[in-house]
Amino acid sequence: MSTTQTIGFIGFGAMASRMAANLVHIGYQALAYTPSGKGGNGSVPFLKSAAEVAQKSDIVLVCVPDDEALAAAMYGPQGALAGMQANGLLLNTSSVSPEASAALLEAGQAKNVVVIDCPVSGSTPEAEAGNLVVLAGGDDAAMARAKPIFDCIGKATVHAGPSGSGTRLKLVINGIMGAGLAAVAEAIAYGLA
Repeated sequence: MSTTQTIGFIGFGAMASRMAANLVHIGYQALAYTPSGKGGNGSVPFLKSAAEVAQKSDIVLVCVPDDEALAAAMYGPQGALAGMQANGLLLNTSSVSPEASAALLEAGQAKNVVVIDCPVSGSTPEAEAGNLVVLAGGDDAAMARAKPIFDCIGKATVHAGPSGSGTRLKLVINGIMGAGLAAVAEAIAYGLA
């Protein structure tokens, strides 16, 4: 695949940097912004604000750790939404609360920006191999626009339903994993006793 599209990354930690490498490998251009202001390498230039990244990108992909980081990166004069054009595509891969996802969707709609909540399941090895599972919430038209990106970063995309569904499914999966780890810990403690 070859494309001239630019994907702007808001947050560029272990997961996002690996997603970016896969997308650059197939022909996308990438830009990035991190709240720390640190980072940047020869293949992915770092810009001074989330708004600047959004202005210079065709698609914005957000990968931040929590609700507070999402709010800081999205809103206000330096936030990504301030720089996005009408009908822009915003992919929120962050694992955040349903309330934060709903607020971002509403703010996006006010600017005529298409927002998909699409947290990913997997860790850095899966991100590096392009084998994440994308858990997406959004309408069919939005999903069709995002499909080439999802196909590059993941081995499967679960269209969980309307906006907000991806976020809720991610919370369910995290809950199941937490319960499983707790059971393993209890079993080990019992076995050692």
